[in-house]
Amino acid sequence: MRIVVDSREQRPFSFTKYEAEVERAALPTADYSLPGFEDRVGIERKELGDLVGCLMGTNRERLERELRRLSAYDLRAVVIEASMRDVADGIYRSEMKPHAVLQSVFAFQVRYGVPLRLCLERIVPPRKDSPIRVELPPMESPADLPAAMSSILDAVAAGELTPSEAAALAGLVETHRRALETSELEQRITELEKTKGA
Repeated sequence: MRIVVDSREQRPFSFTKYEAEVERAALPTADYSLPGFEDRVGIERKELGDLVGCLMGTNRERLERELRRLSAYDLRAVVIEASMRDVADGIYRSEMKPHAVLQSVFAFQVRYGVPLRLCLERIVPPRKDSPIRVELPPMESPADLPAAMSSILDAVAAGELTPSEAAALAGLVETHRRALETSELEQRITELEKTKGA
């Protein structure tokens, strides 16, 4: 396998443990890609301090632009080089609260559809799926989404959900919201057609 590493990446992953040939090139978006798929495959690497810095001030706008570009890729992700404990303990040079960091991470995942993954998952095999038990408020309309997302974040902060479980649950909530929007749209179209026919 050949892997393209962005020429501006200062501390690239070596891939020495894998059968991979690495080449340096200027990538339009992200830090890693595959030859011939530079506009379809993108992996962005962020150290924890770098990520937190990107969540503040004008850097936040730059990060969102980057995520917006990455969202158009077929395969995309942001790998965060930190553990959940690092985030929870605030092991970074910033006054930003850990809860605010997690809130931004999950919000970006839902908004742009770009997974933000802790790199610990590359080392420790992910556990098999198991039922998730967490209280969520009723979702009867798209307007109920913020309350549901807030409940998920509270569960992470309380240690009731892992970040990966929360991300999966947030994805289900977003899918449900889209289904509600589609249903509402169909109802409106039906009502308009009845009004026009009358």
